[in-house]
Amino acid sequence: MDNSFWYEIWLNDETHFHKVETNEYLLQFHHVLGDLKNKTVFVPLCGKSLDLLWFYNQGANVIGAELSDRAIESFFAEHQLDYQKTDETSFSIYEHDKIKIICGDLFQLSSQQVQADVIYDRAALVALPEELRERYVQKMVELSKPESQTLLITMSFQSPNDGKPPFTITEEQVQNLYGDHFDIERLYHNKNAVIPPHLHERGFSNLDDWVFLLTKR
Repeated sequence: MDNSFWYEIWLNDETHFHKVETNEYLLQFHHVLGDLKNKTVFVPLCGKSLDLLWFYNQGANVIGAELSDRAIESFFAEHQLDYQKTDETSFSIYEHDKIKIICGDLFQLSSQQVQADVIYDRAALVALPEELRERYVQKMVELSKPESQTLLITMSFQSPNDGKPPFTITEEQVQNLYGDHFDIERLYHNKNAVIPPHLHERGFSNLDDWVFLLTKR
């Protein structure tokens, strides 16, 4: 699975993962992040998530990273937000007030572009195959400040193993991936999560939802 997979997903409107409301776990647990005003919140693999707008409305400086220009342009259009676009060598930058979305390969981002007080990961880690996860965590370490916090939302389940996201991420995997750099607190575990229809059709079962707070050492 490479970047072309995600371009095709957005091109063909196969975005069943996109939610048309603010994430329920963000609303339930955002208090652990404290006052977000003027903090830099980084949202990797952000798509056109409404959660970007929620953070913006809290007064945060929001930075998203997304491969698909179609997703980014849809976000601004659907919320009737004007934006300025700047093309750089490896990225295009879309900006409206305190919202910036960087279009390009997440793994090419540098600490000069992002230094986050907060990372919000609702669907990034679960979108990555196993061979990219350690590299992803190292990138999050690079792009975040000391003592930064990450609100991490994952899922674990039985699946048809068709090689397509989302991928199951257990608590043990979170510990193994993040434990060297972050203190990990489990905030929530729902053992009887409702399986979305598009995942049920693919043969997913035994879905658990997990929410973690990670504090960088």
